[in-house]
Amino acid sequence: MSYLERLQGDVTGRYGRLADRDEDTVDHEVALTRDWIDTQPMVRAVLAEAAAAEPDLDYEAWRAGLGKPRDFRWPARTEAGRAWLIWRLMNDIAEAERAGAVQQVLGYASQMYGGSGLRSLTSMTQGFVERIFQPLFDHLADRVGRGGVALYRLERYAARVEWFDRDRLYADFEAARSGGDAGEEVYERDLQRFLFLDGGLVTQAHAGSRPLDTADPLICRGAVYAGPDGAAVAAGFDQLVAAAREHERTVAYLVVLNLTGHLLRTPPEPYVEAAGVHVHLVVVRAQPRAEPPAEPRVVELAGLLAAGRAGTAG
Repeated sequence: MSYLERLQGDVTGRYGRLADRDEDTVDHEVALTRDWIDTQPMVRAVLAEAAAAEPDLDYEAWRAGLGKPRDFRWPARTEAGRAWLIWRLMNDIAEAERAGAVQQVLGYASQMYGGSGLRSLTSMTQGFVERIFQPLFDHLADRVGRGGVALYRLERYAARVEWFDRDRLYADFEAARSGGDAGEEVYERDLQRFLFLDGGLVTQAHAGSRPLDTADPLICRGAVYAGPDGAAVAAGFDQLVAAAREHERTVAYLVVLNLTGHLLRTPPEPYVEAAGVHVHLVVVRAQPRAEPPAEPRVVELAGLLAAGRAGTAG
């Protein structure tokens, strides 16, 4: 059994545990499930993409509607958006449970099913879990099963370069530069080739490029950070956002190949928003192997991108 098959089974199993709990134990199971999900990089990658699927969703309004069964509806237009609403609710329940709250799920279930006269407390609780929580686990299992999560593939790419290929790629980069080229294309070709061979992902990363013959092209590109101002990274970011807007996409991926000893630090949530595009940031340590500096310079990647955009605008 492959890793993805095991993870898919684990996701399904976690939902099964939730569905079996009664009104007194389900809140704790929600908290345990939330904590488990937080330890699974690929599942977190699915949720990170879901967070960007429909950025205008009003979670608080939707949650308030859970207590009004006649008015209840899913405001999301996509499965990913719906999954993100459910994930937010599970996080809220988990945090409150850890603070001492009890029977939260029952509270929601009683408002949704109360007055029907047809359900016990346990059956109302389990009915709520099936109606509200199950779509999240269906979405996670489907995305994990297909194994096409872009962030997970990019994490694999970063590991491959850092562990095995950094010296070779840097030698090719230097050879290209000595031949009169900028050299960045060495890394760009390597990234695009990896994504296609590893995950069947076809990329569309340049504004003005011909639309690709694929139903779901990935807006993704690499950018080399050679210090100190990171102009190439800022330029690559701008090109990526332009490509996303041209192809009417709201999610894109920027892979920053760090050729220096600097520590490139991403935001706590490793993405930035620009012109309505949610850009995920992945940093790859691509400098040749050497002794790291005792106190590496720390560069905030979000600040570098903001400075680059301001400089371009000026």
